[in-house]
Amino acid sequence: MKKIALGLFALFLCANLMAQNTTKTNAQQATIQNVDEDAMASRAKRMTTYLKGFLELDATQEEQVYDIQLDIQRKYAELAPYRTSDPELFSDKQIALAKDSDDRLLRILNENQQTIYKQKVVEREVEQARRDRLKQTKNKATNN
Repeated sequence: MKKIALGLFALFLCANLMAQNTTKTNAQQATIQNVDEDAMASRAKRMTTYLKGFLELDATQEEQVYDIQLDIQRKYAELAPYRTSDPELFSDKQIALAKDSDDRLLRILNENQQTIYKQKVVEREVEQARRDRLKQTKNKATNN
């Protein structure tokens, strides 16, 4: 009888400790999620401000751009696990997300703004290609 009572006591003690740990873990995840949301909102605001600077957005466009940028940040966060588990899939999804975000932004811009935005996209692509070539050159130099 003592063994049964002692066993039940140990079982309840373990269950209580696991419940506390689960609660703590859930609270930590909620905190991390809030921090992530704040970071995403901050990045979305920075990008909106950056775009507003050279596109001369009106208030309605600025609000729409912020919503698009926030959505982009959330989607990038969803892609994060693929960065290490499946880099090729991550790259494909990242390219698709960039194209989708460009298309969404272009829909809310007027013709003049679209021209400016497309020029910036081309500049960004040229700069990325330059960085990629530089990176490849460095990799070749370290491998030899």
